[in-house]
Amino acid sequence: MRIVKYILFLLLYLLPGNSIAQTFHFSQFHAVPMALNPALTGDFDGNYRLSANYRSQWVYGGTPYLTGSFGAELHLLKDQMSEGNKLGIGLHILSDQSNGGGLQYNAVSASFAYHHVLDEDGNQTLGLGFQGTYHQRLINLSKLNFEEQFTSSGFINTLPTGETFNTLNKKYFDMNIGMVYNYSAPGSGFKYFMGASVYNLLQPNIALTDKVNYQLPLRLTGHLGGEIPLGEQTAMKFSATYMQMAKASDCTLGTAFAYTFNPETGTGILLGGWYRVGDAAIPYIGLRAKGMQLGFTYDVTTSNLKTLSQTHNAFELSISFSPFNSKYSNDGNWY
Repeated sequence: MRIVKYILFLLLYLLPGNSIAQTFHFSQFHAVPMALNPALTGDFDGNYRLSANYRSQWVYGGTPYLTGSFGAELHLLKDQMSEGNKLGIGLHILSDQSNGGGLQYNAVSASFAYHHVLDEDGNQTLGLGFQGTYHQRLINLSKLNFEEQFTSSGFINTLPTGETFNTLNKKYFDMNIGMVYNYSAPGSGFKYFMGASVYNLLQPNIALTDKVNYQLPLRLTGHLGGEIPLGEQTAMKFSATYMQMAKASDCTLGTAFAYTFNPETGTGILLGGWYRVGDAAIPYIGLRAKGMQLGFTYDVTTSNLKTLSQTHNAFELSISFSPFNSKYSNDGNWY
């Protein structure tokens, strides 16, 4: 009964859809496009795109939450497609853990998206994407402490826990769908996009014990962004993302100024930030050159969590690469 109560506590307190935590999240969602919207798969120029992201949250407030991801995308049938149309496929891997690995979440997603030109000049495109994801949620009891392991010298993990099993493991499959619209104003360099996605379409039962039935809520996302040229080598970029999952919501707004030192190689710098409404201010710096872009953010907590945890930090590193061509900006999600 004690372990069952412990599991129920974890389910109610940590699983998505509650006010305390909704699911994994990133400050740099542009670096994890397939986790934001399946329709962003293949939504770039060039032949392929690689991206990776690492996030560490509450580093100085105890055991941190660690999240990492890797994505790979490529275009298919590019020579057979009409100019401007794109057919993209992608693979995305995500891993999230807390409590020193005691609580873990892993996912592998395969995405497919088609982007179709809507006008003769190729200034407007509409993309539709689908995604299938294999999930794993588990509690590793060997990485947690129990009262039977407590001694006068503190917790000793090598002592028996008093439990009869080591791992609670839940595996399930789910599906996601999304759309994205892109527009580029002819001659001005102004462009913008807007998209929407629905994750967890199958709403599987993700409870880690048969004594609980927890149906995964839908995750609804709306996002937009764009670029406004300010000069030959300067531009302002903006983005907004809204997510809703059960009773939990997340709204992030931001802007950045980009300066290109060398248009022929794409070498430049980006400075700006986001604000996650009611939660954190997020300064951002990005560096890019020859198709490679590095990004760094540092979340400064502004909510009551700052008082509760006496910490106001979460840093995130991102890297993406797509072969550079000076004829196009290769910005991906334009941040």
